[in-house]
Amino acid sequence: MTTPLNREVRKALVRLAEQNAEYRKIARIILLLDAGRDIATIAAATKVTEQEVLMWQKRYEKEGLTLFAGVLPQTLITSTPTAQSSNPSSSQLQEPTITDIPSLFEGLPELPEVIPPPPKPNLPEPLHKKRKFVLPEGAPDPSSPISIGALAASFNIDMYQARHISRQLRELFDITANIHRLAPHFRDLLHACAMLHGIAKDLDPTDYAEYGREILLLYKLKELTLEERNLIATVIGLQNNDDIVHQDSAFQNLTDEQKKPAEIMVALLRIALALDSSNTQTSFIADHHQGPSELGLVIGGEDAQVNINAAQKASKLWNTIFNTPKLRFISEEQAEDASALEKLARGVVLSSHDYGIEVANKLRQHHTLRFTYLVRRIQRNEMGLLVPLWREFQKIVGVWQWLLPGSKPRQVFNEDTEWLEALIHNALFYATLEDRTIGLVNETDPNEDDPAAIRDLKTLAILHAEQAAKTYEMLRQALRSRRYERWLTSVQQEQADEHDTLTFSSQIGVRAWAYLGELRAIIDHVNAAGMNADLEELLTLEIVYSFEADLQHLTDLLHYSISLLGAEVQQVLQVLDPLSEYVQAWHRMEMVAQFAEHQQNAPPSDVSAFVCEAYAIIMRERANEMRWGLATMWEAIESPSFRRALALAVAKP
Repeated sequence: MTTPLNREVRKALVRLAEQNAEYRKIARIILLLDAGRDIATIAAATKVTEQEVLMWQKRYEKEGLTLFAGVLPQTLITSTPTAQSSNPSSSQLQEPTITDIPSLFEGLPELPEVIPPPPKPNLPEPLHKKRKFVLPEGAPDPSSPISIGALAASFNIDMYQARHISRQLRELFDITANIHRLAPHFRDLLHACAMLHGIAKDLDPTDYAEYGREILLLYKLKELTLEERNLIATVIGLQNNDDIVHQDSAFQNLTDEQKKPAEIMVALLRIALALDSSNTQTSFIADHHQGPSELGLVIGGEDAQVNINAAQKASKLWNTIFNTPKLRFISEEQAEDASALEKLARGVVLSSHDYGIEVANKLRQHHTLRFTYLVRRIQRNEMGLLVPLWREFQKIVGVWQWLLPGSKPRQVFNEDTEWLEALIHNALFYATLEDRTIGLVNETDPNEDDPAAIRDLKTLAILHAEQAAKTYEMLRQALRSRRYERWLTSVQQEQADEHDTLTFSSQIGVRAWAYLGELRAIIDHVNAAGMNADLEELLTLEIVYSFEADLQHLTDLLHYSISLLGAEVQQVLQVLDPLSEYVQAWHRMEMVAQFAEHQQNAPPSDVSAFVCEAYAIIMRERANEMRWGLATMWEAIESPSFRRALALAVAKP
């Protein structure tokens, strides 16, 4: 192939390879041919013979994109010249007419029909197809039912450690019950997981998790049904933090009803095991604190700090499943700090008689306290705090930027604010970039995807992780500087305005309805265009950025004023907060997409241009998908109950 595909065609083929099972293999072959891969590499990547790759290459050289007629837009097919293998003449480059096309098939072998892969059966397949391991001598007979205790004893499991893990695991289950909402029956299954998780540790210390699963699948456990045994075997097989749950074949063979509980059980088991990573059975859960966006678990004991660090790392799966509240593990010395957050979470108390400048002073001091609390945790190198840190920073500067213009303390320098804003924003951006890239790596399938592309994507993830670590460390250093201390002191300075005669409470209702009106004007514009309208033109980046600003102003206004409003404000915020978080997540995704598109023009030296382009296409597709989903997210605000709750909430002042 010497005629390269243009960018639009490559984008269309990448989408086809992702979304269309019937044409997936053909599209991937053409993309890899266009990327200059050799026949053997393509055959290995697509799991076909070299003869089949050659056959599709010849077909493409003859027919071009007419291979994809009916699934690609006709404009792409007709605008792309047929590929040629060598020195095409001018007549060969002419597009064939409809009457010419039949002659292109002459002399070619009859091709087999492309059949999409059959759907997976609803019933689980047997999990023990072929044993990689064998039972040791003296193991119980698998043909006879056996109790969990007897099985554990026969494999020399450390029962003291197993019981300790079980206590931790069941306590975690109880503390998080209002989050995971699993039936109490799963608490007993977690006890079984704890008792049997180390069944193969003495047999294979390096691969004991998978070995343990294989052993369990041989036995009939008296206390469990066959489905329950399969469930705990799968959970035990995934106990290591590096295992990706959704790519595990045993997990895929669970029923749909079992998959969600299994994922939660794996997350809890990983945390419980990490809380004894010191293997001393000395750490325990001393207390817990429920904050607005996190659940703090106070860990006591001799080796508490070692186990806290391990548990925080092991909680990644839990925090992926449940975006909020996130789990945070703290020592008993830090417990007082966590208790203080609960007080800060209640919000600042305002009076209906407060003037604007008085409200500005209270709000700046309150959100500065919340900001410094997060800064202290970042200085302890805690992760996952950049989004709340960014939001608190926005709330501090928002007091004088849009809520109460003119209330900025005179000691606050714009240069300092812009300096700190850039540092937080950059750290947050690269953390998001790292997260999206690692997420894409986790979605790859070694059995289906090109090994070279996976390797390049992992290299890209490492580069993004290095950039994220660098900007995060720059932020941490800045938060220890004198310049930051000067900014922090200045934003807390109280201001006075003898000419301020308007109470803040009298302005809330007017401003809330004005922001809502601006938001509805944008959505009404989209709805008026009809179902077949082009959202690319209706929801331009400028319009969505404007929507994001108005939404943030409305949401923050209600949060600032929560002590002045009626009880119905909680109903309003239950609708607005998820929408606001969605739009902010879209904004971060849009930044990643724009960066990826810029990166494909100058790809890193260790990453192929093909992978950078595919990465950019996928990120752009996901950012656009979130943008188009905005109208759907808005539906909750259109309900009469929302408008009624808002009217009652803002009527109180």
